[in-house]
Amino acid sequence: MLIDKPLNARLLLEDDATRERIDHIFEIIEELRRANGKHLNEEDAHSEDSAITVSINGAWGTGKSSYLKGLEARYKDKGCETLFFEAWRFNEEPDIFIALLTELNNLLANDSQAQKALRSLVKSLGVAALAGVDSMLKSHLKVGIEDIEKLFRIVEDRIPVETTRTRQNQKSLNNILEKFGGPEKPFVLLVDDLDRLVPERAYNLLERLRFYFRGPNVIIIMAINDEVINRFVHKHYEMDHLAQMSEAFLDKIFHYRFEIPYSFLTGLHLRSINEHLALKDNHKIRDEFEAFLHSLELRLSHRKWINVINRIEGHLDQGVNVEALKTLSLIALLKEIFQDFNHFYRRHEEALIDHDSPAFKELSKKIEENKNISGDEVELFNRLMNELNSIRSTSKETEL
Repeated sequence: MLIDKPLNARLLLEDDATRERIDHIFEIIEELRRANGKHLNEEDAHSEDSAITVSINGAWGTGKSSYLKGLEARYKDKGCETLFFEAWRFNEEPDIFIALLTELNNLLANDSQAQKALRSLVKSLGVAALAGVDSMLKSHLKVGIEDIEKLFRIVEDRIPVETTRTRQNQKSLNNILEKFGGPEKPFVLLVDDLDRLVPERAYNLLERLRFYFRGPNVIIIMAINDEVINRFVHKHYEMDHLAQMSEAFLDKIFHYRFEIPYSFLTGLHLRSINEHLALKDNHKIRDEFEAFLHSLELRLSHRKWINVINRIEGHLDQGVNVEALKTLSLIALLKEIFQDFNHFYRRHEEALIDHDSPAFKELSKKIEENKNISGDEVELFNRLMNELNSIRSTSKETEL
């Protein structure tokens, strides 16, 4: 059975298509470092002292964590110091950025001076200087004009103090980060599971990383659901009248953004089933079954493929032939892709295969009227159901 967790990095790199994508991201990052951190688009050049920032974008379940693990393996092979930070594990912490710095502190076990400096930095950041100014402004948005003018005078008086403190904090952290990385072996911070945080907390962490983790020998790679972040940016900055602005906002944060595509079935997903069939010496069945799945030419998220394969694998011990595996595969796909099918199948297993049955007609109507299902998905439903009906019909004729 496949476990729904980041794939082992070495296993991931055995898949040609995935390895090529990870290699591509790795080379882009190296190109950015050679260009001294300039954005690939010169019009959006970042400051020269900024870290290289990269996002791995994808919806929930597309395999972002596995890509981060693959990139971590590449940099470890290069001899780089890395920190893999799983943000969701610290969701209950008052300040996730402080939690990240605490994790960084664990890498400094043999450097008491640096640990002391980092503890001092954490204490300084605890006052949340920048957040204080921001919250002060937000809390007075609805007061009178004279109060707003007074408020801005207060803020203007505070800005030089806060700016000085912020620059000191940046410098302190830069000095600490220099202990981890150099021109040949940069320090690599990989941040996972931002999409499992409340959007406001995810955005806050993203901004503070960009602001405080600086230097040409620092690389930050984040796995994000950019659609969730975009929606928050729209709301936070009231950008509803400018749909493209939140997308441009992320372009300013990241030097490079990689979108994980939904993928065809790969050898990674089929590995456990193939091993099971090989143990039973069913090589011919294995090859025909794999060819059938590939012939469907479906693109699903990494997590959906895992769920589909697990549904199939749960029935393998009952004895298999090619037709049975095809049937299991189609039912597993329909259950995973269409919740309405999953619900109906529990009550009308056989009736659904008869296209003239009331149950099948009711299901088809539900699928077609579901506003969350596109026309292409309705077409896919009909195609998979026709395949299933064809296999069942062939099986019955063979039995006769």
